[in-house]
Amino acid sequence: MELKTQKSKLNTRHAYRALTLLEITVALTIISILIAVVIPNFGPLRLRGQLRTSARNLAALIRYARGEAIYGHRVVKLRLDVESHRYRLDLMIDSVPASKRDEGELYLVESVRKLPEKVYFDRVVLYGVPEQPSDGIVVLDFTHRGNVTPASVVLADTKGRRMTVDIFGTTGAVEVYQGLPPDLEGE
Repeated sequence: MELKTQKSKLNTRHAYRALTLLEITVALTIISILIAVVIPNFGPLRLRGQLRTSARNLAALIRYARGEAIYGHRVVKLRLDVESHRYRLDLMIDSVPASKRDEGELYLVESVRKLPEKVYFDRVVLYGVPEQPSDGIVVLDFTHRGNVTPASVVLADTKGRRMTVDIFGTTGAVEVYQGLPPDLEGE
């Protein structure tokens, strides 16, 4: 079957068949209905993604801190400010903490990091430590042998979802999972 064509004023051929105004209107209506239904559903996914990303970023920084402690043959500290939802890696260059060094002497990795607005530290539990810190600042020490203060860092969002970052003391291994650690589930 051959389309009928006609010659235009510019001597080019074009087909009679084109989209009508009705077809374009129907297509635009369908697209706008889909957008109106789909876009509002992205909010909760974004919040869940922020919680997961925050937990993974913290775990990555813990792994990095352990590696720096081993390769640099020094103590490295990770300071968690539970009340202001901030944390900072302290490489302890020449045994001087980051807070005592000039801004120009700090490495980029030592900058203060803040959790996203709707994500917060739910609780931080140190294991093998007789007394839990009460001032809201928790310090994890990484030694040159790869040991670290064993801890469970629980992050939560405003919807009540939780993710835990477990740090194992002797190996320095890090595990990230949803929910509370088994020893805190009853609380």
